[in-house]
Amino acid sequence: MNNKKLTLLGIIAAVMLAAAIFQTRLINRPPDASGEVSHLIQGLETDSIGSIEVKGKSEEVILSRSGNRFVVASKDNYPANADMISDLITVCLDIRSAELITDDPANHADLGVTEETADLVVRFFDKGSKLITGLVVSEADPKKRTRYARLITNEDVHLILYMPQRDASPIYYIDQELFVVNRDEIESVTVELPSESYTLKKIDGNVILEDVPDGKKLRDEKIHDQVFNALAGMRFDDVMKQGNADIDLKFDKTFVCKLSDSTFYTLQVAVKDEKTFIKCTAEFADKRDITKTQGLVESQEVLNEKEAKLLARDSTENFAEDHAGWVYRIPQNKAQYLTKIVVDLVTNIEEQQPEE
Repeated sequence: MNNKKLTLLGIIAAVMLAAAIFQTRLINRPPDASGEVSHLIQGLETDSIGSIEVKGKSEEVILSRSGNRFVVASKDNYPANADMISDLITVCLDIRSAELITDDPANHADLGVTEETADLVVRFFDKGSKLITGLVVSEADPKKRTRYARLITNEDVHLILYMPQRDASPIYYIDQELFVVNRDEIESVTVELPSESYTLKKIDGNVILEDVPDGKKLRDEKIHDQVFNALAGMRFDDVMKQGNADIDLKFDKTFVCKLSDSTFYTLQVAVKDEKTFIKCTAEFADKRDITKTQGLVESQEVLNEKEAKLLARDSTENFAEDHAGWVYRIPQNKAQYLTKIVVDLVTNIEEQQPEE
């Protein structure tokens, strides 16, 4: 090997060594002189937040303050889940720097902390829509469970300790639970369709169909039980203001569920393109005043009954107020039981063949 080749190999080796040293310094840069792990966001007054913008890979959501709560702007300002808002703020405030990696914007794309390459971008604005602070967070390293992050207003990129995955979908920040109904408290369900209507009742723990057609019996598959308990655990996967809903929606079906405490939940149902939409309300049928007779000592049982009635009535009134004017899209696994016809619930009674 001649001197020219040796010189060339030496140059290549020197370049490779320099690159390795730079990479090592980039990844293993020592922490701040104080040696402390510091929070990226400091001094944020949560009461000053007017809105929060969350942007992911394919979705984004704007959470705007309305009075003492937040609403989801892209869902017609539907109320946001307070717990999810609190969780998002807490997660952002808890992000801490383990190491300062680089302050060179040229490295941002490779580290996944540009607007285009980030896994999550969160911005906090004040009530005058002025940016307070924000974060750009990379995707998580699947092996090390670490990420890179930087402040929106700063070029410094930090290696951060593990951050839980957060979503940028608007529906993620909404409480999708629609009904909190105990199956044991359901007394009856009435389904009213354009072609027919029927009522299911619970007697001695069993669900029965009123006025079973002659020669028919309830199916062994107990589809009627699914209809009877349709409201238990019902959630929605989309929501819109009634005035902004599809004008072609025809709410020509009704589902009424009566509870043992005299609460009535009424759902108006529309089906279009194999999707089910509902409008819902509630009424507390027991209109009797809850009073206490002067000088009469009431038993604890009576007092408990009155308290339960007051709570149920308040809950019903709050439900009606909260859901007035909204249209909900219901997942098909529940929606299918809101519009079952009688023939879906019954089958023929097999005639017993005479013995030969």
